[in-house]
Amino acid sequence: MRDYLRAYRTGLFTCLTNPKSCAFWTSVFAAMMPAHVPLWFNGATLLAIGAMSGGWYCGVAYLFANPRARRGYRRVRRPLDALCGTALVGLGAKLAADR
Repeated sequence: MRDYLRAYRTGLFTCLTNPKSCAFWTSVFAAMMPAHVPLWFNGATLLAIGAMSGGWYCGVAYLFANPRARRGYRRVRRPLDALCGTALVGLGAKLAADR
């Protein structure tokens, strides 16, 4: 049980101190949130983000606990990274063009 708790704390600390996560969520709030919303809306948004992030990380941990899934990911990692990078550049270009 201690190993699981230590792994959890390490993962949580890594995620909370990741500047890319902060930059991502800041950009989402800046681009997508309405200017004047009630306080409950901001709270609900934060809860939804927490639930989605928790679900994502639990799903990834569950998936990659399977050795077969890890091997499959290693095979497609580079093309997948290139595809995702290209998509992000395209989204950034679209945002810049719309402004």
